[in-house]
Amino acid sequence: MLAAQKGTEQIAVEVKSFIGRSEVEDLEQALGQYLLYRSLLSRRDPGRTLYLAAATDAFNGILSTALGRAAVEDYEVKLLVFSPAAEVIEQWLK
Repeated sequence: MLAAQKGTEQIAVEVKSFIGRSEVEDLEQALGQYLLYRSLLSRRDPGRTLYLAAATDAFNGILSTALGRAAVEDYEVKLLVFSPAAEVIEQWLK
């Protein structure tokens, strides 16, 4: 997990690769870690917002399916979508 600042907002970023054998298993693992870290962060540093960082391929893949969209929506996951090749953040989704 990385700590950073976005403007005046204190954030933490959990970067996930989504390159395992199963996109669903990758989503399960990423979501579980995100929720655990968010819970711990709310107790240790309540002013910091947690984002799940995913590469464009993952966002356009599993995170754009009905399952991925439901998980992000239901669990109120804040997403940061980045391009590994260009090394730029493409989207901030709250």
